[in-house]
Amino acid sequence: MSYRVRPIRYLRQWQHQDWRLKVYGISAAGDRPSDPMIAAGERLAIATLPSGATADGRHGVGLLGIHEGVHACFVFVSWWAKIYELNHFLFRGPKGNPDELAPVQAGLVGCTWDLRVVAFERDAWISSMSGPSDGPNLEQYLAATFNADV
Repeated sequence: MSYRVRPIRYLRQWQHQDWRLKVYGISAAGDRPSDPMIAAGERLAIATLPSGATADGRHGVGLLGIHEGVHACFVFVSWWAKIYELNHFLFRGPKGNPDELAPVQAGLVGCTWDLRVVAFERDAWISSMSGPSDGPNLEQYLAATFNADV
């Protein structure tokens, strides 16, 4: 199987309690994942995010990736803590069955498209939180978004 370009799209900023997540969609079949897949991703985020968005060194911000692939679907829920830590949880399920997404056992980090989003978010985090001379800026981080066909 050869690599095929897929659209990565910033969908919106999503809020749950005190959490603010950037939502990204990736799809092998169209410009964005289906609405049921997006809803499943949001349900997984709610179930995965720890209570106390800003407790234990967390910043209350992160990202939610929703990826409809050719044979499988993925969701990743990630949030920033302390200065340079990204907590990352990955779920996988069969295509067409968003309610069957389940946690991936240790080992798999994500696919090449998912990692492109994580790489962008890493750079946005560094430039917003440790690069500005006027100090860390969560709003600048949240405003930095990624859209590409890669």
